[in-house]
Amino acid sequence: MGNSTPTYFTNFVKSAQRTVIEEHNSSTVVLNSNYDFFISGNKVKIRTTTQFFKETDDSYYLATYLIVDGIVAPQSGHPDGANAEHVNVVADIAKPTTISNKKDFGYLIANGARQNQKVNLEFDVDYNLNWEKEDMSIAIVMFKEQGDSIVFANAFTK
Repeated sequence: MGNSTPTYFTNFVKSAQRTVIEEHNSSTVVLNSNYDFFISGNKVKIRTTTQFFKETDDSYYLATYLIVDGIVAPQSGHPDGANAEHVNVVADIAKPTTISNKKDFGYLIANGARQNQKVNLEFDVDYNLNWEKEDMSIAIVMFKEQGDSIVFANAFTK
């Protein structure tokens, strides 16, 4: 295997990893989100709360991903073949049960927001009986619409 420098892209622009992290860490936090989830029948139910920390006129979107650790499935070239254990797999994108304003990258949560405004949403995703709750987590990614493109705003998981 040869040595090479990884290439990083932020908001579809090639950039250096250190620069990307430093820019994000030094930027003003406009919004962040938290969640809780539970299993009900054949669904994983997710509740999110997103809070805006400053007033904005921009449009913000939220995408909620179900992550499952330890899924056993085939992997080409893996020594375990059909019994390869996969770590932290994005198993599905949760769909909101309370809104329907969707774009390819998420669901509109605000078209302009006040400081301290909170947006509560509920999502669900099909539950696979082979998954254990302790192996599941949620990742929330928030995007800002900027012209004809999207810009990463924040993300949260626990």
